[in-house]
Amino acid sequence: MEITTRRMRIRGYQTQDIPTIHQLVEEPEIYRHQIWGPNSLAATTQFVELCITNQRASPRTHFENVVEDLATGEVIGAIGIRIQDQKARKADIGYWICKDRWGEGLATEATRAVLKFGFTQLNLNRVWATASTKNPASIRVLEKAGMLKEGMLRSDLFIRGEYRDSQLLAVLKNEFPFMDEPIKVISK
Repeated sequence: MEITTRRMRIRGYQTQDIPTIHQLVEEPEIYRHQIWGPNSLAATTQFVELCITNQRASPRTHFENVVEDLATGEVIGAIGIRIQDQKARKADIGYWICKDRWGEGLATEATRAVLKFGFTQLNLNRVWATASTKNPASIRVLEKAGMLKEGMLRSDLFIRGEYRDSQLLAVLKNEFPFMDEPIKVISK
């Protein structure tokens, strides 16, 4: 599966992505609000190999992808959508973009594209995400992608020795405002 937007290509992981992904996730600002990180090279390799294995699953429920700059082919981040309940047609989404590309609207563009993919190709009804309440930039990305705040999950995660509150956001298919946004999906 590959999604192309105006500025990026969102595609499945490949083994050759391991060194680049590992280098990018070594940046503390990337993993500061995540339950993972800092990763060893072995942990990054294991994650990428699991993503590649999941690409062959039938039915497929996990769509973890790298984000490439369309103009340069450079890997600049990652985004995933994971079906949590097929009967209820709901999934969660998560992403990161390398720090030197923050502020360009890339996370929002990728999130909108993957949400549209989820609603149009996976026939999802609801997609949700959480973000640290200490990460207002990520919350804003989700809001700009059409998600609405639904509540706060107090002491939701235990990360690097402390509890973290999470903002819960979600969007339903019938309220997603970017269905007309152009993306191109190629099934491989």
